[in-house]
Amino acid sequence: MGRWLQHRLGDERRAEAFLLLLLMGGALVLVLAQYIAWVFVKPAVLANPRGVVAVVFWISQLVGWSVFLLGAVVGFSPPIVLKQGPEALDLQRGNTRHQVAYASVQAVAVLSAKEFHQHWRRYAQTKAFVNRPNAALVLLKTTAGPVVLGLPAEERPGFVEALEARLPRRARSGQPASSAA
Repeated sequence: MGRWLQHRLGDERRAEAFLLLLLMGGALVLVLAQYIAWVFVKPAVLANPRGVVAVVFWISQLVGWSVFLLGAVVGFSPPIVLKQGPEALDLQRGNTRHQVAYASVQAVAVLSAKEFHQHWRRYAQTKAFVNRPNAALVLLKTTAGPVVLGLPAEERPGFVEALEARLPRRARSGQPASSAA
């Protein structure tokens, strides 16, 4: 649902806020529906706890909350595909594509997940290609804005090394990632 909202709204941060609003509203509607339904079925359920009305009431509650939680929590993240071409790095996640020309890279650094979430994720120009939680992420500071890549720990050093081999000397990763955008 989050990816659909992001595609529909065109902005990651707005989609995230709208998703949280929908989830809270959905939970509130389910809770209120439970209370309203209980008002109508309480006498029948208390009179016959194993009767048809009671079974339908409890099964509908279980199905309602299960569907809500599956829609809210379970999702699909398409894999991130990185291709190092002769002039640029091509990034793709589902229908989202981004190309980073090697000449536009000003710096390469590895930053912590905490720093990413506290600063870079909130910076509007950041292009984030992160699917799963990682302890460290790769930050590419480019002339068009920062690009953050969430690579598995075993692939990260090899990727950074291969990328640095293609970059001008000024963009090598000897510099630590700073919070300044």
